[in-house]
Amino acid sequence: MRFIKFFVPALLLLAIVVMGSWAQPFGSALPAVGKLFDPFHGFWRLAEPAFAERQATFTDLPVAGRIVFDERRVPHIFAESLEEAYYLQGFVTAADRLWQMDISVRSIEGRLAEVLGENVLEMDRHRRRTGFRHSADRILDDWQAGKEDMRLLQAYADGVNAYIARLAPEDYPLEFRLLNYAPEPWSPLKSILFLHNMADLLAAGSKDVSNSLLVDLLGKPRFERLYPELFVEDAPVIPTGTRWNFSPLAYDSSAIGSMPSLTEVPDYREKEQPDNIGSNNWALHGSRTESGKPLLANDPHLPLTLPSIWYEVQIHTPELNSYGVSLPAVPGIIIGFNADVAWGVTNVQIDIKDWYLIEWLDEAHTQYRLDGEPRSVEWVVDTIHVKGRSEPVIERTPWTIHGPVVYDTTDTPYRGLALRWLALDRPEPQPYYEVGVFRRLMEARTYADYQAALRNYRIPAQNFVFASRDGDIALQANGRFPLRAPDQGRFVQDGSRSATNLDQYIPMEHVPAVHNPARGFVSSANQRSTDDNYPYYYLGGFAEYRARYLNRRLSELRDATPADMRALQLDNYSLFAEEVLPLFLRLLDNPPTTGPAAEVLADLRQWDYVYRAEAKAPALFERWWDLFYEMTLDELYTAPQADYLTYPKRRVLSGLLDSVPGDPIFDIVATPAIETATNIVAAAFDSAWAELATDYADPDFDWATHRGTRIAHLGRIAAFQSDLIESGGSPRSLNAISRTNGPSWRMVVALGDPVRAWGVFPGGASGNPGSKYYDLSVSHWAEGRYHDLKFWREPPKANQRRGEWVFE
Repeated sequence: MRFIKFFVPALLLLAIVVMGSWAQPFGSALPAVGKLFDPFHGFWRLAEPAFAERQATFTDLPVAGRIVFDERRVPHIFAESLEEAYYLQGFVTAADRLWQMDISVRSIEGRLAEVLGENVLEMDRHRRRTGFRHSADRILDDWQAGKEDMRLLQAYADGVNAYIARLAPEDYPLEFRLLNYAPEPWSPLKSILFLHNMADLLAAGSKDVSNSLLVDLLGKPRFERLYPELFVEDAPVIPTGTRWNFSPLAYDSSAIGSMPSLTEVPDYREKEQPDNIGSNNWALHGSRTESGKPLLANDPHLPLTLPSIWYEVQIHTPELNSYGVSLPAVPGIIIGFNADVAWGVTNVQIDIKDWYLIEWLDEAHTQYRLDGEPRSVEWVVDTIHVKGRSEPVIERTPWTIHGPVVYDTTDTPYRGLALRWLALDRPEPQPYYEVGVFRRLMEARTYADYQAALRNYRIPAQNFVFASRDGDIALQANGRFPLRAPDQGRFVQDGSRSATNLDQYIPMEHVPAVHNPARGFVSSANQRSTDDNYPYYYLGGFAEYRARYLNRRLSELRDATPADMRALQLDNYSLFAEEVLPLFLRLLDNPPTTGPAAEVLADLRQWDYVYRAEAKAPALFERWWDLFYEMTLDELYTAPQADYLTYPKRRVLSGLLDSVPGDPIFDIVATPAIETATNIVAAAFDSAWAELATDYADPDFDWATHRGTRIAHLGRIAAFQSDLIESGGSPRSLNAISRTNGPSWRMVVALGDPVRAWGVFPGGASGNPGSKYYDLSVSHWAEGRYHDLKFWREPPKANQRRGEWVFE
């Protein structure tokens, strides 16, 4: 059945391609159809027999070890050194995820047009002008001086290349053959580029230009009221009232200057990170657990794709034994555990992208004024090869002291903004970098080991949660945080002064951290890191509701078990609905008392704020809120700069609903009447019900259908996506599933003796759509089931494994 399910849509897909109607992002990139239909070397080779290809002995490779596969085809690597283990990790990851590795790096490097053609050229130009490749080249130079990280990166690359070398063209993964190109050799540079890809994905957005435009549009007092940085009900990562036992560094007061006014809209579209990219993690102290030992949980919320962003693996050497998930392209384990400790990550959401208004001295952007003197730009020249073009595109990007000019419109100086981003900086000389950080976490035995490992971590900023068998729990908001003056970076900055350039960072010993707090747990869900007593200024795009609900639930737990942790990860309750729906119902003037509309209102009144898959009430509530939000903020949605603005947080409007329903923000600018919240709530309900009345009458209509979650193929090939995900959850529930994003890996670890762990991600080991292991765990994930993670201390006996590669 698996082969038939794959075969039929794939044939239809090929027919579509032949007719020339392939949708974005592949455009006119047509496959070599004849080769695909070759019965001996083509498409047919892509359906995998269960484990025939997972039983082999290799005698021609420069490593010794073995890779044992369990029933889900998770590789368990056993080697005599870490270099050999990373070599084998590269080999097996390439065997399962080679096209994913290739296309992910091409995307961030700006090389998609080489294989996809003209329609992705602008994406490539943007990547080149942002400086990812230029920065990765410089980082590679620095990492080479560090030796250790390069040795491990090279071992991983050698393993990838050893696998590629074994492939004949008829063995290439399907996507290579559809697009008629071959995999190219792997290198440490590609792994660094992939880390840049994650840094870009997890950057908390940049609101500098939006905020500057909003101040011009609304005035500063109204802007501050609609866009506050702190809320009294915040539940920060580090418990409120924490005392900071250090003397903070002083910021440079000369960096404070007048905020430039943006009188014209800059030609760029940097947007705030969506609020459904997030994560949860927490650890419970043994005083709160049934076993008396800590429990740790982590579920990073990321774009859901097939194949998954994660690759599950165990790595065992005489130096370490660790299990978790890796990133296909990077050696080591990112989230995981060993016999003594466990760790996980969530995004800090801190803003480390800053935009500068440059005082250009010419329209060609070759010189600018800095500290009263002319300064020439540094030109970075890129060559972009485009499939179907005989000549490459030459991209020339000017770099200022603040960074690259990402967008190249030159008709007004307001459009030549420069980007200052930590990810583009050369790292400070260190004995090890990010690859070494995760290697040390894999080896860690104690809280002191965890602290030492994190000292050299830079980007992307992450909340590292920790628990140990010794009983410690901890959480550190880790990364390099710029030392800012108040409000610095909140708005576009003056690029004509070198003093405004952010080149100092909060010392690592001063970053927000907590160890064994009195409340008996640590937690994060993308909220603010600290309360306003923290002596450093920082900004970001922080989540609003999950953290408060998570802390509420954790505070209630006693004698907690792993089952309690799993249930909490699957919790579909919405604090947002709990706080807003009663306000809506209270303000709904003259509600209908008969007919279907009255029935749905009764349904809403009885709803318990749980986003169950089969419920209908969540769909109506969400649409009611969306329309209310758009009607309330009509002056922003209709502004000339609307495409460039970020919008107030939900808590701002819900707070005004509750306390100031007559606030001018509720007036619809286009009407002569003066509307209040009561009018907007009623109008939004009427519109929402008019939209959904027909759906409500359908017995098959429910929240899961309305949400419409499907896990897309990484290349957006519809035939290779999942079916509709029939599960509960919402972006503001702990089970934070949206249309495209969700918990990309759920993990719960019990730090007993022995350690036990459970996990699941929506996908499988294989990146081959013809394999049963491509989407093996999608249904388990959607149904809230977990796998018992097999943490082997030694290679298992033959009856416990489902395949083995031996390297002699």
